[in-house]
Amino acid sequence: MSTIPAPTHALPIASSLMASPGAVHEAHTLMTLNPEVLRCDADVQPRLALSDAHIRAYAALLQEGQQLGTIVAFQDGSDSYLADGFHRVAAAKSIGLEELPAASRVGTKRDAMFYACGANKRGKPLSNTDKQRVVLHLLDWLMRVFWHIVLRGTWYAPVLRVDLWRLQSA
Repeated sequence: MSTIPAPTHALPIASSLMASPGAVHEAHTLMTLNPEVLRCDADVQPRLALSDAHIRAYAALLQEGQQLGTIVAFQDGSDSYLADGFHRVAAAKSIGLEELPAASRVGTKRDAMFYACGANKRGKPLSNTDKQRVVLHLLDWLMRVFWHIVLRGTWYAPVLRVDLWRLQSA
């Protein structure tokens, strides 16, 4: 039985493909963050809208001094993107709380979006509309990667964009 020889050179891989997917699995640093410095971007948030009733309930618990768990933020050097804890951060802002316990990870806005798509295991459950939004976030990202890497401007990319638009409006 013969063995396959190991390659003598490494295949080139674009750095943009390697840069951030591993960041989601990197170790995190526990710290406290000011809710005002967090970027709570709508395109990272998996929900269509936050629940005012949930925010008020969390605000009451925070005022009583209860800990609601750590939020998760991804830091790219200049910005901190919130990935998990949107209701908790909104509650903290509403009562003027200046510090929240946070798990800080190194990563980009895209890493925060991927993490947010899989978060929400203990808080308010995602509605079916929110779940559809998560799937559309991921499909949109996949379509962009597909278009940039494989197609590079052929006629298929606009067709895929129209199909994605039809899914979003359904």
